[in-house]
Amino acid sequence: MVKEAGVKTQNIKISTGSINTIYYIVPIFLSSFLLFQVQPITGKYLLPMFGGSSAVWNICLLFFQCLLICGYLYAHMLSRLKLKFQMFGHLLLLVSVLMLMFFLSYFQGTPIMAESVLDLSPSGSPVIQILVVLTASVGLPFFLLSSTTMLIQSWFSRMNTRKSPYSFYAISNTASLIALLSYPLFFERVLSLNKQAMLWFVIFIGFTLSITWTIFKINQIGIKKDNDHDFQINHSIYGGVLVSEKNVSELKLYLYWISYSATASVMLLSITSKITMDVAPVPFMWIITLSLYLLSFVLTFVNIRINSQKLWVVLLAAGLFAAWFSLKLTGQFDVVTNIIIHSFILFACCVFCHSQLFYSKPKSSQLTSFYLAVGFGGALGGLFVNIFAPAFFKGFWEYHLGLIYCSMAGITALFGQKILKLYYLRLFGIILLAFFTFLISIDLISNIRSSKGSVRNFYGRLQLEHSIVNNVRITKLFHNSIMHGMQFSTDPFRYEPTSYFAEDSGIGLAFRFHPNYKPGKTIKTGVIGLGVGTIAAYGREGDNIRFYEIDPAVIRLASQTRWFTYLTDSKANIDIIIGDARISLEKEPATKGSQKFDIFVIDAFSGDSIPAHLLTKEAFELYLAHLKVDGIIAIHISNRYIDFEPVLHAVIKHFNMKGIVVKTSKKNHYNSKWVLITNNNVFPADSKVDSSSSTLTDSKDIKLWTDEYNSLWNVLK
Repeated sequence: MVKEAGVKTQNIKISTGSINTIYYIVPIFLSSFLLFQVQPITGKYLLPMFGGSSAVWNICLLFFQCLLICGYLYAHMLSRLKLKFQMFGHLLLLVSVLMLMFFLSYFQGTPIMAESVLDLSPSGSPVIQILVVLTASVGLPFFLLSSTTMLIQSWFSRMNTRKSPYSFYAISNTASLIALLSYPLFFERVLSLNKQAMLWFVIFIGFTLSITWTIFKINQIGIKKDNDHDFQINHSIYGGVLVSEKNVSELKLYLYWISYSATASVMLLSITSKITMDVAPVPFMWIITLSLYLLSFVLTFVNIRINSQKLWVVLLAAGLFAAWFSLKLTGQFDVVTNIIIHSFILFACCVFCHSQLFYSKPKSSQLTSFYLAVGFGGALGGLFVNIFAPAFFKGFWEYHLGLIYCSMAGITALFGQKILKLYYLRLFGIILLAFFTFLISIDLISNIRSSKGSVRNFYGRLQLEHSIVNNVRITKLFHNSIMHGMQFSTDPFRYEPTSYFAEDSGIGLAFRFHPNYKPGKTIKTGVIGLGVGTIAAYGREGDNIRFYEIDPAVIRLASQTRWFTYLTDSKANIDIIIGDARISLEKEPATKGSQKFDIFVIDAFSGDSIPAHLLTKEAFELYLAHLKVDGIIAIHISNRYIDFEPVLHAVIKHFNMKGIVVKTSKKNHYNSKWVLITNNNVFPADSKVDSSSSTLTDSKDIKLWTDEYNSLWNVLK
């Protein structure tokens, strides 16, 4: 598909010290910085609206990838017009969007993600809701920013026909990388969300001024240099590999670009899902993977010695081995090792795919077509992972398929491009990659066979696991890789609260020793997170238990009496409220008043972590508004990777409440850790409660989390 150039070409480099070149670099750098700074900001705004689901970030990426295509298409079409019309027409649109954001800042207090815009979210599919909100809030500025790098490179090529525009792509990705890395290290830790949005707007103003400066400078130094009708630059770039148009049809060339771009996008999104589902869906985790994706672009689109196809093929083989190894040992790594392994896999696959794009890049006259194909491939990968896979796959099989495609592409490269000159080395590489393809395919087939009874939707994958112990059937519910509840199927064990909710657990103590949990008295309980409905086992005649659950699939499984009967067996009155708990709780005072719960339970998990928006100051103000004065808030904080005790200590310090920690071991049931917060002096003084718990202490100095500020950076184990 791709062959090495058979002729020597002039090695033309950008002189970044040139005063002319700086006019192009500044707006490219700022636009790319803004593009990738706004993504974690908007993602963090949206997470609380959709239960903290890890899918929120992937849908955001899908939106930005699709809008990037629109920006590229706009730049591609605009670049065919007269240069003067291009520049001043684009500038007029930028100024119009800038005025719109000024208006929003003045009347709404923020230039993006204004509250009135967030309220535009329609009911129904979370995917549609997210796309509508993003389109209304950041659609226009992102669209124009996404076209900037492509447009300016086109302008540069017209004004400097002897210089390569492709190094600007590396500059663009470097700026994007800086934007991403600076977010969790600085912006997220120092600034509230509203201040982050305002700072982004200030930088957008700077970007508009810089591109205005560039446009007027080009106009001043002589737009007559532009050859609008003869813009066909017939020189090759960097002396690298150039696709021969005689041997490869234009359609095949576009498909080649699209396929490699789509594969890298699939790997980015699928590995991001794997990491965030097992740890937590937070910007820090998103940024790790997206930064590596961008770094692979930076390393492959610059003319440096390390940019070698041999190196990238060897790295691909190592990445495929790491992928197979991690698949065989799923769930056995700590958080750091898990992130490192999957980050390496992602980088190895992306750097190989992007190197294939670099070595097949066209001449400068086809620059906009090339970027359009690359952008289309990225969006296609996003659609496959976020729309097609959840609809048709019962498991996260897109990860396996991406690995298999990368391996087969590596085999094709070794066959067709003769990357390794020695025949026996090429043959060894082909056999090795084919072997990894076989191993990963075997794991994929095993996953497909074991997927019977599983359900996948926007919120993740639900899987039932059945086993028989001492002639008693046990059914467990897994959300992704985390067990979220279990039940025995025979009497009398089916009525017992199990796993994290056993009688000696934190929630068990909260029920058993609550002053109102006595004969002749009733108790009212609110629960965020349904699971299999285990907490309903504590319900007695006259008690009320109100569950808040966002995932309809969880409700269906918990209500299926064949496997889980806690809800139907309970003697209490059971209510199930569908939707995000915080949003539901916020609406209830206006319609039903305070719920006045005796016990309020937080057992919501996205992967292995509680969504951050359920642990903020504003969230606890809401819980307390629905809690009796002597009520108990029970928070389930079992987690392999994150220590939430400092976060909750900051909460009890702020609200002047008491907090105790209750831990149980797997010897009795399942490892669990609960924090119980209350103003009730009787409950924690009970001898049985006191002997089973410890005081919640300040192990780390953590700032109180708010809706505007929360970060997992300092609470990773």
